[in-house]
This record gives sequence, C-alpha cells and structure tokens, in this order.
Amino acid sequence: MKIAFELHRILREILADALELKELKTKARADYSSEQLADWEDRLRDANGWIERSAPFLPRIEAEINAQADAIDAVKGHERQIQELAEVIDTVEEREPNHERWLAIRALATHQWHKDGEIEIDDGAPISEGDDNGAYVQAWVWTDFSGTACDKFAD
Repeated sequence: MKIAFELHRILREILADALELKELKTKARADYSSEQLADWEDRLRDANGWIERSAPFLPRIEAEINAQADAIDAVKGHERQIQELAEVIDTVEEREPNHERWLAIRALATHQWHKDGEIEIDDGAPISEGDDNGAYVQAWVWTDFSGTACDKFAD
C-alpha cells in the first residue's frame, strides 16, 4: 500500500514537472540558453517515458488506493462499536483475570453437574473461587412448579 501511494506521488510530481517544462519551453524560448532548453527537453522526454511506462499500472494503483480508503472509511464508521467492544473486553479481563483457568473450571463443572434440562451452566457463568480446593460456579437448575403453590396451570 505504501509503495502504491509513493509511486502515485512520484508520478504526479513527474507529470507536474512535465507540464511545467512544456509551459516554460513555449514561454521562454528566447530567455534561456540552448543548453538549458536541451536539458528541459531531456527531462520532458524522461517524464513522458515514466508516464507512458506507468500508465498501465495507474488504474490498478488507483483501485488499490480507493479500496484502502474504503476500508479506512468502513472502520471509521464503526469506531463507536469498536470502542464498545474494547470496553467489553476490558470488563471481561477485569472480571476474569485468569480467563483460561475459569474456562477450565466451567468445563469441569459442566462435566460434573450438567444434566440437559435440569442443571445447565452458561459459558460466562460467574465463578467464586476461594482458598479451598474447589469453586462455586453459577448454574441454572430447573424447578418444576407442578403440584406446588407456584403451579401456573393449577385450577
């Protein structure tokens, strides 16, 4: 990408020089020595050569520059979401300073206690780990209301 920008910048400079030389040549033929005019003509030929040799690459360079600009604009359009995501990551890192260990603890709790529809442990379940050889892991437990005061379908 940097190469494309640099090449684009150089080609613009060469084109500007070529146009300037062409203009000087027509305006000041009488004010300059034939040596200076010959030097300018050489520079103009060199500039034209660069332009002709680089012309086939310009559409590709321009397309790359435009694609990079579009990508930058797309990212800029999501700065707020990126900032929010960074804040979430910071919060998770603060809440779970030992993230890999907590993933292992949740996996162990799931292995030891999980029963489909009865006891379930979320991926981000809070963990309380103290000095004892274990930890409390928050779980969802199914509580059946049938035949109780909480029964939703009782008469």
